[in-house]
Amino acid sequence: MNIKYLFVAFTMVLLYFQLHKTPSDEESLKSALTSYKTALMEENVKVIIDYLYPALYTDMLTKEQLLTRYKKNKIRKITDFQLIPTLPIKTYSEGLYTTVAYTKYSTIDIFPQNKPTKKPMISNRNMSLMLLRSSLKHGDTLDIEKGSNTAYLKKSGTFIVINEHHNGWKFIDMESTRKKKLKKILHPDIIDEEQNLIVRHEDSFLLQMLKQKESR
Repeated sequence: MNIKYLFVAFTMVLLYFQLHKTPSDEESLKSALTSYKTALMEENVKVIIDYLYPALYTDMLTKEQLLTRYKKNKIRKITDFQLIPTLPIKTYSEGLYTTVAYTKYSTIDIFPQNKPTKKPMISNRNMSLMLLRSSLKHGDTLDIEKGSNTAYLKKSGTFIVINEHHNGWKFIDMESTRKKKLKKILHPDIIDEEQNLIVRHEDSFLLQMLKQKESR
């Protein structure tokens, strides 16, 4: 066969595989992180919920109910969001997973002072500030703009991101998930591999309060 035709045929085959190339796992993770960040910055609640690991809420709420709850409780605006994945991605018996360290910058509207009540020392504003401060860990910061109801929060945390059966990456924010819940929904393979991370995880003050409220 003519060398020229062989070269043309080889080029066409190479071009075909380039056009139909399956994205690598790291590429698909990078794409998911970019999409998730964009959704958070643009407050696209529907996309944010689509990226949630379903076991976080399906035993309590439907996706529609969760969407309604998110829209009602929207009090903060994310101004920047930095995501650093742990590579290489790990495999387990149901698919892929890794952890992602994040730093989130946001502005928060603090509730204004209540009118005098039987307990004038406690206000929505003071309660909001107390809860925000109790959620701070080493390296987090909270600054209050003098003379306004705006707070600036810098907070770090960790996502566990999971791609089960190559059905797409889903996110678990450890900072807003109880340790008991993590142990319930995470696959035993991930729990075994990430024992140190899970053992060090402590429920936030707000999560502890919610737990006490639910147990009454």
